Amino acid sequence: MVRFTNKDIIAEIISASIAGDLVLASAYAHELPRYGLETGLTNYAAAYCTGLLLARRVLQKLELDGEYEGNVEATGEWKLF
Repeated sequence: MVRFTNKDIIAEIISASIAGDLVLASAYAHELPRYGLETGLTNYAAAYCTGLLLARRVLQKLELDGEYEGNVEATGEWKLF
């Protein structure tokens, strides 16, 4: 779920059940200044960064963040599958 307000962006991953909703993780755009993004906290770029922050938190919570190392060195090469 993503919500845009006048001063913030809220992103959450929620699981719905009969007993009630369970929030797996959440991230807010007002948290982005501690990662270096100081201005424009309600635009689409901030929404993208908030989504990345949320994805990172979910991967850490599910202990999947160490499964794939990712690109260590940026070479500019890409592959089309």
